[in-house]
Amino acid sequence: MAHDLAPPSDWQAFERLCLDLFRELWNAPGAMRHGRDGQPQAGVDIFGLPSGSAEWFGVQCKKKLGTEVTEEELEAELEKAKGFNPKLTRFVLATTARCDAKIQEVARRLTVEGPFQEVLVYDWDHLCADLTGRTELLRKHFPDHFAGDPSDLRSHYLRHLMTELDVVQVSKVSRDQKQDIPLSKVYIDLDVMAEVRSWLRDEDAEEEVALEPSAGAGDRNPTGLATSLDLLGQVKMLERICLRARHEAQREEIEDFSRRCTALEAVATAPRRVLVGRGGSGKSTFGRYLCLCLAGQLLGHETLNLRHLNGRWADMGPELWPWPHGELVPFFVELRRFVRSEEHFPAKGEDGQAKHLVAYLATLGAGGGGEMAPMVRGALDTGALVVLDGLDETPAAEQVRERLQQVIRGFVKTYPDCRVLVTSRPYAYELGQDWRLDGETFDDQRFVDETLAPLDKAKIERFVTDAYAAFAKRNRLDDANLVDLASDLLRQIHDQPSLRRLAEQPLTLTMMTDLHTARGGRLPPSRAKLFEESVCLLLDRWNERRLLEESVTTLVGMDEEQIRSALELLAFRTHRDGGSAGTGDDLGAEIPESALFQALIDTRERYGNKQPLVPEEIRDYLHQRSGILIGESSSVYRFPHRFFQEYLAACHLEHFPDKRRPLLETNPGLWREVVLFLAGRLIHGDGIWTLLRELVGEPPGEGIKSDDSRFLRALLAGLAIREHRLWQREDADHQPKIDRVRDWLRRAVELGALEVQDRVLAGQILGLLGDDRPGIGLGAEGLPAFEWVEIPRGTFTMGGDGKYDGKPVHEEHVEAFRISRYPVTNAQYESFVADGGYTKRWQGCWTESGWEWREEKKLEGPFSEPSPFDLPNHPRVSVSWYEAVAFCNWLASRTGIGYRLPTESEWERSARGTDGREYPWGTKFDPALCNTAETEIDTTTAVGLFPDGESPNGIGSRGILDASGNVWEWCSTKWGDNYDALADDDLQGSAGRVVRGGSFAGDGFFARCAFRSGGDPDIIFAGSGFRLVAPFESL
Repeated sequence: MAHDLAPPSDWQAFERLCLDLFRELWNAPGAMRHGRDGQPQAGVDIFGLPSGSAEWFGVQCKKKLGTEVTEEELEAELEKAKGFNPKLTRFVLATTARCDAKIQEVARRLTVEGPFQEVLVYDWDHLCADLTGRTELLRKHFPDHFAGDPSDLRSHYLRHLMTELDVVQVSKVSRDQKQDIPLSKVYIDLDVMAEVRSWLRDEDAEEEVALEPSAGAGDRNPTGLATSLDLLGQVKMLERICLRARHEAQREEIEDFSRRCTALEAVATAPRRVLVGRGGSGKSTFGRYLCLCLAGQLLGHETLNLRHLNGRWADMGPELWPWPHGELVPFFVELRRFVRSEEHFPAKGEDGQAKHLVAYLATLGAGGGGEMAPMVRGALDTGALVVLDGLDETPAAEQVRERLQQVIRGFVKTYPDCRVLVTSRPYAYELGQDWRLDGETFDDQRFVDETLAPLDKAKIERFVTDAYAAFAKRNRLDDANLVDLASDLLRQIHDQPSLRRLAEQPLTLTMMTDLHTARGGRLPPSRAKLFEESVCLLLDRWNERRLLEESVTTLVGMDEEQIRSALELLAFRTHRDGGSAGTGDDLGAEIPESALFQALIDTRERYGNKQPLVPEEIRDYLHQRSGILIGESSSVYRFPHRFFQEYLAACHLEHFPDKRRPLLETNPGLWREVVLFLAGRLIHGDGIWTLLRELVGEPPGEGIKSDDSRFLRALLAGLAIREHRLWQREDADHQPKIDRVRDWLRRAVELGALEVQDRVLAGQILGLLGDDRPGIGLGAEGLPAFEWVEIPRGTFTMGGDGKYDGKPVHEEHVEAFRISRYPVTNAQYESFVADGGYTKRWQGCWTESGWEWREEKKLEGPFSEPSPFDLPNHPRVSVSWYEAVAFCNWLASRTGIGYRLPTESEWERSARGTDGREYPWGTKFDPALCNTAETEIDTTTAVGLFPDGESPNGIGSRGILDASGNVWEWCSTKWGDNYDALADDDLQGSAGRVVRGGSFAGDGFFARCAFRSGGDPDIIFAGSGFRLVAPFESL
């Protein structure tokens, strides 16, 4: 924003500025100054008539030096303006004074008292906000703002870039243009899912400092901990992050430090990074903010610079800053605009090359005529930052995506010194999708991806506080109420789980903050209600300014109900016709003007409205006003965010239910968000049950295949049930519908149906509804019931040749045993806790060292983990080896069967069979067959979620599941560096114990059958679990 402008030096210059601004602001090209300098002005310096309106406005310009406008001054100017001819409807006092809440209150009082229908005070803060994005006005009236030397093309470009980027884009969703707030005032640091740990635990241990990336296995470190953040072999960068982690750990006086990586660290550690995030997750905003700070640094901006970018690490010195790459010239490219640029994007049949993007970059300056070409080439040759925003928003038609990939590939090879950041939605960038930029054709210039994390509690609190401060300045809120309003919103967010989930996404959190501010502290309780409030707010403000221009209802000759219906029809048709199918763009799909007018015409006919449309006036209005539709070009519109398109389409399907079933049967994936919004609108009646029946009309048959589209429809039904907690309703009439959804989700898990991320959701919902798969829950007398895999007596190949594998490789003999098909679940472990497993009643089940540890820690139960870790069908995690042994002994005492932990050799035999394979399923790692860091789930999953990752069969036809990934599994065997010594399975003592199998947090290297690690028996972490063995003859 133009928030750093100084007022003009004299009152004539201020008056000329106001004249040009209000001409643009209120679409009044004929506005003029009143009289000549020195003549009586009758309280009015500028007056005008907006296009299409019969109501005049007048502006009094008052330059103030270090003083505020007084109530007496405002009343005096109003008194003078009463006699102005023509008669004014709106009176504006424009002043160089700063924002004053008291004078704004006076203006509101005078509006009520008359004689003008509206009295406004435009202070300097308000005027600066209105100047944001008006480049030509800024250049005309503030030439110094665009660099002292007109020939300085770089400064010219950077100032233009800062003006364009320092705006909270989402504020346009809920505010008109003048309400924009600076991005720099509300931006909060974003995190990615990868973690940074305090790896440098021993400063004297040379091997822990010389970190070496390992080819083909992700990034590791000598302590055995892992991160999904691909550091591309940049050892110094890894050391830099570790040193900051150590610094923070020391500052906070904790021994073992762990935190998520920031998005800035993720981008800084890879020269070519894809930042993946859901719609509204802030990925585009991050790219804009990064460019903004780099531009500010190059221009010598006092606050927007590299120190500001590096945040809480700024005082640690540049050598430890997350961004160590210095003052790169930034370029921000919206890819959807680039691919629409016929002049620059390669034509159909033409190969994409670097020159196409370079030529387009030269048009990004304020002039847009390509005069920046020399500066652009110079910046690229020496290394620049190029942000390519919205890879998934580009259409697949006519090989557009293929040509775009060619352009990107050619660019990174031509300019290897440039750092390139690409943003994309996740389901458009999954493994195997043709959006990806890491294929073989990229050679050594491949991109690596990382996923944005949801906002945590601290970030939510910071955003709300900062956003309220910004809105207070723009909306004239009293400072006295600011803290109370922000605290009230935070209380509502934290007290309501549904709102808490919404608040984890920056888009919806911004909307919630805006609505809370605009509606006096009232916040809708669900996502559907939140968007309903937002739509109403947008329509209200779209229909405002009746004093200066005709409302939209007058222009189109339709009342508000008819306009709403037309918009719902338009959204439905846009979505149905595939305008946004598969792209996942944050903005709504492009809507041709013809489609808009057709929706208006069809709706008018349905209502019997025969008034004629005036397309020219409607077109002008929509392009001048931001509202529920945004004018993209002379004949293209879009909804301000895809969510609005989907929500309004849901409203249409609510009113026309006969359309739903055919759509859901043919392409349920396209209607995913629409269905969830529809469920939110139907929740208070029987309509929700009708929708569930439409989604899941019959039970899954025995011969059903994993690719059946009905699995996705069942998932949508399950998501609706979860969001509105339908399973908790005591409604016997409708329980069969929930049971049917549960049956479909169970079969989806058993067959490995759905894409991995969707199957994860299916497993979570199944856990809420009641996972009745054998071996997951409880049996007779409320005791754990397991499904067993029989392992016969014999020998197998144990160990491996890789680093950290068990050595030496040898033939190992095991006696016959049975092992649980799945790790112990939360539901099963809870029966131990409920039976007093942590009390003296069962002290005898604990080892002597284990009970001493329990007493010392004063444990009354296991460490609790948040959802989804705590779901009944997920593996029990955060249990020490001591607790795992106590559980086994407790169950043995209750049943008389010798349950225990597996020995290390028993575990490896169960996982890899007898042929020495690398993974349970074969020789090659496959992230689709297990829950590891590469699968990008970042939590535990329901046990058995990867049926194709089954280990080699035992005596029967089935093997164990989850041997690779999900959770590390405790063994009874004491840790030893190798197999030279005899295995020791004595349960007494406090020696370290073996863990096997890897986890969701580690990469596939750790999930190999031969990889072995260990830990102290009292260690607790979210990736540790266990499974049981039993004597072969006892079951």
